[in-house]
Amino acid sequence: MMTVKDSPPKTFPELWIAGSADDRGYQHGHELAHEVENTIEFYARLFGRKQQEIFTMAQHFKAVISRFNQEYVDEIEALASAARVNSCWIYALNARSEILNSLALECTTLFFRRTSLLGQNWDWSREMESLVRLVTLKPKSGPVIKMLTEPGIIGKIGMNSEGLGVCLNILSCAKPTRGVPIHILLRAILDSSSQAEACRWIQQAGQGRASNILLGFDNGESVDIEFAGDEQFELKQKQVQLHTNHYLGGQVSAGGLHMESSLCRYQRAESLLAGMSEYNLTEMKGLLLDQADGALSICSSYHRHEVLGNCGTVCSIIMDLKRREIHLKRGNEIGGAYRVYSL
Repeated sequence: MMTVKDSPPKTFPELWIAGSADDRGYQHGHELAHEVENTIEFYARLFGRKQQEIFTMAQHFKAVISRFNQEYVDEIEALASAARVNSCWIYALNARSEILNSLALECTTLFFRRTSLLGQNWDWSREMESLVRLVTLKPKSGPVIKMLTEPGIIGKIGMNSEGLGVCLNILSCAKPTRGVPIHILLRAILDSSSQAEACRWIQQAGQGRASNILLGFDNGESVDIEFAGDEQFELKQKQVQLHTNHYLGGQVSAGGLHMESSLCRYQRAESLLAGMSEYNLTEMKGLLLDQADGALSICSSYHRHEVLGNCGTVCSIIMDLKRREIHLKRGNEIGGAYRVYSL
């Protein structure tokens, strides 16, 4: 069964979905039909392309996703039908990072190996704050998933009941990004029952996106991989994994995109990490809520952006992989508390 419950102020509404691919898609689309429509309207403006061009790209990504995992196509088609929208829009939403490939604005991520804490801020448009949902997904088989996502998108940031979590940094490269969409790959990772299975999905996805994924596991292991079109770079595992929105593993052209925010956040985070000793929740929260650099801060207040309008830190999420707990904070007010969710 699936239930939707309104959350108290400054938390995100929750969505519970379960069952087969068709069941999950139907529940998602039926319960969030209005929110899916609003998400489509937002990205239609952001894409800045004619509908037919978007639909042509969506058909390409449908074929790519079908070859990767037909079950995700079944879920997307059921979602679109329940939400009463053309399924091309749902494929476009799930490939939104590949279609855009020019707005490397999102996220500061980190993993503490000693304590198996994985966390990040998600920086994006203020419009998304009212649309984001915390989804608990119980498939017929495989691990239970708890993840944040945008309505219509079937995979994003989160963790599963096997103690596996994944975070995302959007990157930008001046190369084609027409492979398996990063949000579809994130879902495949979260559907995995082990580190080995997650790595097999990453290998199977191949090239064709511009993103960094940081996987953490409850045993303290991590995997950090940058994708750059037809290249990828696996970063060496360290006691602390840190990433923002520029490439660390190789020289990659960002197509003229300005990297001031990413570099500033990375340098500030390195400075804060140098003063840490416990690598606990308190220290990670302190880093993710840091606002020392104004609009360039790790936790960024909403400010004017030439493409996104008002943008900043939409939320902060920390996954305690050993305890199977998510600490989630909506918005970018320093005084707000994190809410704890158990998996």
